[in-house]
Amino acid sequence: MLSCPKRIIEILNDAPNHTMTRDELRRQLLQYDIKIGTICKNLNKMSLDGRILLDGSSYSRYQKVMLPDAYESLDKA
Repeated sequence: MLSCPKRIIEILNDAPNHTMTRDELRRQLLQYDIKIGTICKNLNKMSLDGRILLDGSSYSRYQKVMLPDAYESLDKA
């Protein structure tokens, strides 16, 4: 079984434009029996480490979660 951070990266790699909402990501992670507290903690830690980017309020289920290369491709458009 993959750890939560590795699963997050795997899911985002498979997502269109390497981007999805926090709600979509959470729904997929819950299917792997990862607890909500673990998801939140890892999203925040990964954001601080620069492994993912978060756009919008962390209180919103519509917050965008993306890989850094997705942000760079959006910036070039």
